[in-house]
Amino acid sequence: MPRPRIIRLPLAVPTALLLALGGALLAAVPASAAVGDPVVITSPADGSTLSSRNLNVTGTGSDGETITVSTGEGVVYGSTPVAAGGAWSLQVTFTDDAAPEQRILVSQSTNATTADGGEVSITLPPPPAADAVTVAFPDDGATNVPRFSMIQGGAVEGASIVATVGDVVVAEGVAGGGGYNLNAYFPPEVGDEVELTVAAENPDGTVPEPVILQLALLEAVDAPVLTAPSAGQSVTAGEVTFRGTGTPGLDVLLLIRPDAATIASGVALTENQAAPFGEVAADGSITITATLPAGRYQAAALLTNDLRRGTEYTQRSLRSNVVEFTVSPAAAAATPAAPELADTGAASAGLAGPAAALLLGGLVLLVLSRRRVGRSAA
Repeated sequence: MPRPRIIRLPLAVPTALLLALGGALLAAVPASAAVGDPVVITSPADGSTLSSRNLNVTGTGSDGETITVSTGEGVVYGSTPVAAGGAWSLQVTFTDDAAPEQRILVSQSTNATTADGGEVSITLPPPPAADAVTVAFPDDGATNVPRFSMIQGGAVEGASIVATVGDVVVAEGVAGGGGYNLNAYFPPEVGDEVELTVAAENPDGTVPEPVILQLALLEAVDAPVLTAPSAGQSVTAGEVTFRGTGTPGLDVLLLIRPDAATIASGVALTENQAAPFGEVAADGSITITATLPAGRYQAAALLTNDLRRGTEYTQRSLRSNVVEFTVSPAAAAATPAAPELADTGAASAGLAGPAAALLLGGLVLLVLSRRRVGRSAA
């Protein structure tokens, strides 16, 4: 209960005024200590039997207040603020030794005032067998799943993991001591609504029950095309303009790499030089400039979501064609003619051999300041 306020007024204030002021103050105090709108659990439903021990508890409450999720035994799973509009959510994971029958309780609070909220009873599935394969990400029924994504889960160390959509293998690898983490690519031919099967074969030859997920993918988009500089073109050191075509409205990330000889000469590109970005225009055109020193380079492009806004983004396309080009030194200013020297033969050296192969495959993971490259796959 709030501590009473102490109000000191001049003695000359009439008693009637004091009474009126006291009534106004009392009227300003809420009649109840309850916090805003009542908190409600919208998922999971009361009495439901779940298919996973990982669940997202969601509900509604009062904007700006704090929601605490706990069990019937008083174990607190965590707290989360109520977003604008009244929605909240919190991920809860029950351990393998947790009893199947569980209760989830929520409360919401502001400062020192707490109000109890909803309660649901749920039934958890049995814990997975020790040699089972499990999927922690993505969730079954997930929507807007990137076509370049990650598949993560648990399996016996050394187990071979294969993720498929029909006959198409979208990811494969070997589980380590902490499970598996696979780069996945869902090509356009698998469609937008897919059934993903994650299967494993353990080192002893046993094959546990596969996991099957229903996913809704983001729409497939074509890879961009770089048209300038053209292959083998030589441009002057300074601002280099890259042009091409892509899907209107998406962001484009340009990947520029010097060859081995250029690196050996001391050229080191900054983040802005190595990975400039922009937006595909409404007419599908791409125009990006980068300031590059003399050397030999390769460049390719990717289409993404939200890159130009400086937020976490998602790779939307395979990489473009790779363009190899040369940046020549800027012309030196004219100087007075020097005394003619005897001819001693050629003094110019040829360019270094063919550019070293660059890691510009379909999987490109770059860490940019305040941006993390979207999940992607080769």
